[in-house]
Amino acid sequence: MSLDFISRFTKDFTDISVSRTLFVTFVSPIVEYGSVIRSPSYHCHISRLEKCLKKFVRICAFRSGIDMSYKELHKA
Repeated sequence: MSLDFISRFTKDFTDISVSRTLFVTFVSPIVEYGSVIRSPSYHCHISRLEKCLKKFVRICAFRSGIDMSYKELHKA
């Protein structure tokens, strides 16, 4: 199950916690699998992992009506 599928499936949901639960259940384990052992050190690998998280944060912020950049949300 991919992040795109979850975002399409939950587009009519008003509760962001449902999207978060689906993300933590289905996407996060795939993204984090082996990261402790592998510990990506190349910038290209780190950016690919963070791209997934940034996309999810943007989707949730848009649906919540929050008008902030990823950097501003990451600081909060």
